[in-house]
Amino acid sequence: MSRIPWHTDDHGATVGEVAQVRSVWLELSTATRDPFVMRRRGRARITTIGRGGHMRRVTIDLGGVTAAAELWDERAPKTVAALLPHLPIADRTIHVRWSGAAWRTEKNYPLHVGEVENRATWLEPGDLIYYDDPRYDLYKVAFVYGTSQWRDDKGELYVARIGHVTENLDALIKASDEILFRGPRALAIRLAPSDSGAGGRGQGTIGGR
Repeated sequence: MSRIPWHTDDHGATVGEVAQVRSVWLELSTATRDPFVMRRRGRARITTIGRGGHMRRVTIDLGGVTAAAELWDERAPKTVAALLPHLPIADRTIHVRWSGAAWRTEKNYPLHVGEVENRATWLEPGDLIYYDDPRYDLYKVAFVYGTSQWRDDKGELYVARIGHVTENLDALIKASDEILFRGPRALAIRLAPSDSGAGGRGQGTIGGR
């Protein structure tokens, strides 16, 4: 028996659209094999990072799995700095509709940065991103666990790449893959213990907006 996924789109409507989601993934998987697209992907991802700078680390707890990620203070300094006061995050994951293998937070986290730092549209597994779309009241932290090009029904969108999972990525990918079929899962994002004094709000959690 085929599984019908529980799926919530980026505009908040609950739908069961396995054919549509699979077609998006197939399109993205095919596109990543196209040399022209790969060249575009490479250009979009070129960034620089200084040497010797401190990278804050966070832990991501999802479905009984804990992974660690680096926040890119030097690639996206304004975005990371604006996110720190929101930590720790206590939320749920919502699978995205148009962008492939990725989930986002259910709650909003407006950062008011005014620009998209370290911007990209093609993403890779392990990327931690932030995106906002005031048209639909979306201000989300998101995680990419497979083939993904960030987009909506009109076309591609740029997002801020703010970090990358560096520990236990495979287990987090497996837990993330179940969201499409099992529905939202409890999520916690915290500063790693060694960075807990460098920003954030201790052990508190965020309420919804």
